Amino acid sequence: MKKGLFICAILMSAMFLSCGSGSDEKDYLDYLLVKFKGDEKWSLLNAKGEVLQRDKLASSREPSMVSSGIFVADGGYYSVDDIATPIFDSKYICGTQFVNGQAVAVVEYKSGNQFFRLIDTKGEEIDLLWGEREITLYRHGYYSTYNDEGKRIICLIGNRMTGMSAMGNVVLGPNRTGALFYGKDARGFTDRDDKTYLAYDNNGVGVWSTQDNLLNFKDCHKMGYLVKRTDDGHLVILDLDLKEIFSHPDAYVRSRIYGSDGYTDDIFFDDKVVYCPDAHAYKFGLMKIDGTVLFEPQFSKLVYLGDGIYLADYADDGESEGIGYLINEKGEKIIEDKIDVLSTQAQVLRSLKPRLGKYFILYNENREVIFVDGKGSRLELPAELSNAACLGNNVYLVADVRTRNRFKQQ
Repeated sequence: MKKGLFICAILMSAMFLSCGSGSDEKDYLDYLLVKFKGDEKWSLLNAKGEVLQRDKLASSREPSMVSSGIFVADGGYYSVDDIATPIFDSKYICGTQFVNGQAVAVVEYKSGNQFFRLIDTKGEEIDLLWGEREITLYRHGYYSTYNDEGKRIICLIGNRMTGMSAMGNVVLGPNRTGALFYGKDARGFTDRDDKTYLAYDNNGVGVWSTQDNLLNFKDCHKMGYLVKRTDDGHLVILDLDLKEIFSHPDAYVRSRIYGSDGYTDDIFFDDKVVYCPDAHAYKFGLMKIDGTVLFEPQFSKLVYLGDGIYLADYADDGESEGIGYLINEKGEKIIEDKIDVLSTQAQVLRSLKPRLGKYFILYNENREVIFVDGKGSRLELPAELSNAACLGNNVYLVADVRTRNRFKQQ
């Protein structure tokens, strides 16, 4: 089996089912399921990297990331107390992880029935979730689904009527949704340069609208801020009410950091911001919001991991694109091992939980998983890994139309 982490294509973990804060909001894992080379079954690591149970879980595919001590394997729900036995007998064919004591599960499809269920940790139904084809969970108690016309809409958990308690198709933040509209050119065709961004409250009342270039409009619910790019390329950070948080005459942003090509790197965190020296540069540096430069632009890619630690790909270093290092806020290397930045970002950082306890989960240049803390200490495991639990969270696909049609045919 290929070394490294694998992303599960469906049944991803719902990391922010409610808008309240709690242990599930941590940016690190307390447990991780792994498979050691030579073992047939899965093992459980705790936050210290200790093996609590080895070669215990039989699962035909990668189990989910562990959250709240509960995970999903082969459609069933398991606890870290006993990773070999489901915690309750279930009529559910698949589902998300538990977050703050809740999960979304799917019952067998029957014509005319709603088949998405909000359940508790005992497997008991809390509520029905209205939806067609699939459900995607977001922060702040929202989820998206499709209406009967095939249009994606935003809904609030707990609305049994139609789910249409919010307008738009983008989650912006607590009690805030949004939508992007394009204008028409003289021939009546969509003008991609004529954009209007709108925000609504949960009653469908417009809160604001703007034609400013908001680069991370669709992802700002994960970040808590908006990234504006001015006409001359300057970087401006806004809160969700469009109030300015940061700007600087020497800080620019390239539009490629966000957008359709899949770049969704954090650019603002705490009192620091990733910036370019001009609107055409492909080099990134780090600046405090008081204008203090922590290190000059020298990286072609810079990804924040947490606790002042970054993944960095040096620009013009002769290495293959996406191969870089683990660095601190002074731009210093923490370890000399080369890190596969692109693979780590794609397959680990999507989880929004890039650490097991204090150890960052990384790919080295040979695409082997390594665990390293912010001081450079490496976690030593009893055997080499051949696989690890799926860590993705970009897609929370619970059941799609193919699943539904399969039940129709039975």
